[in-house]
Amino acid sequence: MTAGIRRIACLGDSITWGYPLGPRYSWVAYLNQEFEDRFFNRGINGDTLADMRRRFSRSVIPLNPTHTIIMGGTNDVAAGRSLKEMAGDLEAMLDICSQEKIRAILALPIPAEDAPFEEKLRPWRNWLEEYSLRHNFPLLDFYQTLLDQETGRPKRKYYCDEVHPSELGYRVMGQAAANFWRRLISESNLE
Repeated sequence: MTAGIRRIACLGDSITWGYPLGPRYSWVAYLNQEFEDRFFNRGINGDTLADMRRRFSRSVIPLNPTHTIIMGGTNDVAAGRSLKEMAGDLEAMLDICSQEKIRAILALPIPAEDAPFEEKLRPWRNWLEEYSLRHNFPLLDFYQTLLDQETGRPKRKYYCDEVHPSELGYRVMGQAAANFWRRLISESNLE
């Protein structure tokens, strides 16, 4: 690897891991095919933000990453955790990133097919958008990526169940992440 290659830890839950297809079909794998930079899949099925916070030091720090993409919250909402608890866990991880000189990137969770669940997830997504703007964190928008703009509902062809992407869904997420990464590199003069 050359000196200019960045190391990016992608921390998340099953949607980062690539469930149910596996990591080689994940959006993280797509990024590794597109760039010389190294993207490390640190998704674990069923993880909440609290789980990610607990394992941050052993899952992310040993990679010596230049950046960390953090996407979570879906399992927290399913478990009935409060927005305050979720925010506290995310902010604790962002504090570690700051201490370790890791550039943090936030990612919006994808839309859920189940309308009542989606309504419960919406406040978290809104909080993430506001927080990223207020604190100047780059925001990778996976929500709009899988949404049908005409109906305002998730595009069914991108899902294998009500919350997990299909192979096509992961590919579309990978393309969106690649476009985001190219813009971030360009805007940050990282090349």
